[in-house]
Amino acid sequence: MKVLLTLFFTCVIVFADNNPLAPAISGYYTPEPLGDGSIFSITDYSFDPLKEKPVIPKNLKIEGYPDGEGYYLVQLRGPIYKDMLTQIENTGAKVLGCHSRYIFVVQMNQATKTEVGNLPFVRYIDIYQPGYKLYRNLLEGSKTGKFLVYLFYTEKTQDVMNVLQSLGVNILSYSDTDEIKFFWVSCQRSQLVDIAHLKSVYWIEEWFPSEPENDQAQWVNQKGLPPTDTTRSIWRQNIFGVDQILGYTDTGLDVNHYAFRDPSIAITDTGEFPNHRKVVVFKKYPPASGVGDPDGHGTHVGGTIAGNDSAMGGTDPRDGHCKGARISHLCPIPASSYNFVTVFDVLTNTLRNPQLRARTISNSWWTGTMGSYSAKSMETDLFCWKNKDVVLIKSCGNQGQSSQYRITEPGNAKSILAVASVQNGSNATVLSTYSSRGPAPDGRIKPDCAAPGEGIYSAQRNTTNSYVSMSGTSMSAPSCNACVGMMREYLKKGWYPRGYRNPPDSMAYVSSSLLRAMVYVSTSPNIGSYIVPSEYIGWGRITVDSVLAFALPTPEKRELLLYDDTIGLSTGQFVEFTFTILDSTVPLRAVVAWTDTAAAAGATRALINNLNVRMVSPVSDSFKGNVYANGVSVRNPTAPYDSLNPYECFRINNPRIGLWRLRIMAANVVTARQPYAVVLTGNFLESPVGVLEEISDKTKPKVSQMRLMASNPVKIDKVRIKFFAPANEKHYSLKVYNAYGGLIKNLFKETKGTNEWQILTWDGRDDRNRAVCSGIYFINFDDGERLLTEKLILLK
Repeated sequence: MKVLLTLFFTCVIVFADNNPLAPAISGYYTPEPLGDGSIFSITDYSFDPLKEKPVIPKNLKIEGYPDGEGYYLVQLRGPIYKDMLTQIENTGAKVLGCHSRYIFVVQMNQATKTEVGNLPFVRYIDIYQPGYKLYRNLLEGSKTGKFLVYLFYTEKTQDVMNVLQSLGVNILSYSDTDEIKFFWVSCQRSQLVDIAHLKSVYWIEEWFPSEPENDQAQWVNQKGLPPTDTTRSIWRQNIFGVDQILGYTDTGLDVNHYAFRDPSIAITDTGEFPNHRKVVVFKKYPPASGVGDPDGHGTHVGGTIAGNDSAMGGTDPRDGHCKGARISHLCPIPASSYNFVTVFDVLTNTLRNPQLRARTISNSWWTGTMGSYSAKSMETDLFCWKNKDVVLIKSCGNQGQSSQYRITEPGNAKSILAVASVQNGSNATVLSTYSSRGPAPDGRIKPDCAAPGEGIYSAQRNTTNSYVSMSGTSMSAPSCNACVGMMREYLKKGWYPRGYRNPPDSMAYVSSSLLRAMVYVSTSPNIGSYIVPSEYIGWGRITVDSVLAFALPTPEKRELLLYDDTIGLSTGQFVEFTFTILDSTVPLRAVVAWTDTAAAAGATRALINNLNVRMVSPVSDSFKGNVYANGVSVRNPTAPYDSLNPYECFRINNPRIGLWRLRIMAANVVTARQPYAVVLTGNFLESPVGVLEEISDKTKPKVSQMRLMASNPVKIDKVRIKFFAPANEKHYSLKVYNAYGGLIKNLFKETKGTNEWQILTWDGRDDRNRAVCSGIYFINFDDGERLLTEKLILLK
């Protein structure tokens, strides 16, 4: 059987000095303030404080603090530079953080407030009014209820507990960490006004109990539609998620089902199991003993992610999408009375075996609330900011499409992937009727993407190896989790940039921003008549094969370029990448994504760090990220840059051939710096990798060998090719083909090898002695058993 070895010498190890995608220039510019930067927007109130004052009910308004010391909202004239915050703190005030947009929470006394107000970049200062601490409709409804009461993190929990108890509030539990402090309480709804008047309180919201919200889906997620190839193209490349640890939180897991069971290691209680073939972590929060799944939901979800019965002799085809991965599980479903940072830490930061850290965590449940940037979204974003290598995923909800803003919490977090549900198999172009409709309350694009969630067969609890069908966005979220796992293996095992596995190319660190960008690039808009970006399907259905590029068995015309900047930009900095399009028939897709820091609970504009992205074509046509019409990027748009989403996408179906420029500009970065990731797919002319190592003529390989004696792109008329043919009775040939498979030139044909290294020169002409044009060519050396191919980029 003939073995095909395709060698690409146009790429290098990512992040080396000769990275195929690397910044071409960087520098500084003067960002413009956001168009709505003058608006003071918080909970029910939105106004320009220099033109009007908010109408706050008298029972939710104070004129000042009795001793002058308290918490204030300070609006700055943006964009924000680090020096501004330094000047505020030099007055003796304490900046607690950015609430939203250009508004900061500052702790200070009356004298300091006057000094801060005199700073030239301070636009407005207001007391953190009781009316800003809740939505007015929270005061409506049943007489009693359960609520979450959040404190400014500088407060002492015990002191506030004493005050709440003196008001007759029943404290059910509390969280007390350096960054997140809150009480879960039961009280009369009328008492919320008194609680809001407490200086130490910054946010109040209602508590609800958290609730839960695959064989054909395998090829849908991997290859997409139409179903011309249902053979699971990513698995065919031997990418199954091996060595990846994928986490999820749910109702539990039946560890004795064949999809998860290890015949050598029995799991009888919670713990960590580094050598288990499938379940490496099974924990409960709060900590408790016992394993199993009282509901069956968690077993089904876990099976969709990475179930695999082959180790037990099973042959059921309904394995998980990332069946080579291992699972890290936390149960039961986290209650919204828990600190979600602490919850997600259980699978990442508090393990006895740090190597078992989950790099994804999917959540197929909701907190009982929807359509708001709640405290749970804030906690989720805080976890993402602190753990930039972990991708969080959430079912977008089963609340239907009767109105907007139906994404369930914490799916409105900025850095979580909220996944919609489509039907399964060849019907995956149909959106599920129950799938929640977005957008996020501030207009951000939600859901983010879609995956099959109807009629998904997966592991059934309390059975040896039976499978059951379930439907819901609960089923689409684990599909997304598994897809991210396959993308991560591709990067960690060195498939990028060459398109085949090369261990030296393995990426030591993979950010969540990079993986989220790959998800956005992979999406297909082929769902009904929806036009992306959409409040129904986000950017479309995940199709892993649309972002991962492979060299075997045949080099793909669509190539992948990426860059993961873990240092980032500060306000006023820019960086520009250049790349060259070679084929206008291959669509260009580009995404710049970043993990934003958390906004305050109740923020009506949640994006804190804003990067603007512009792409310019070879003929100076300009495109802005997320500015779309009819599903593609608008050429030379008049619309402003997107200032809502923590990513910017581009889709250009027929890109101009030639040099393109992609510029990333830090328009407003409140933190020290903002890291980011870039992902591009298209047909590119990649940068040279340097001269290839010379092969010694004394080396006598046992099999055929071939090397180009030049680095790509080749800008000379003659290309030297060095090859070795062992002294065997074989037919050897050396031929040149164009990018479409057409034969250009027969360079060499012999019936017997010489057992010596030989050098042959191609003069850039075809068999009719006509000069060929610039482009991509393939040099094939065939000995009847091995076909060696080298990619040649010729520039004239």
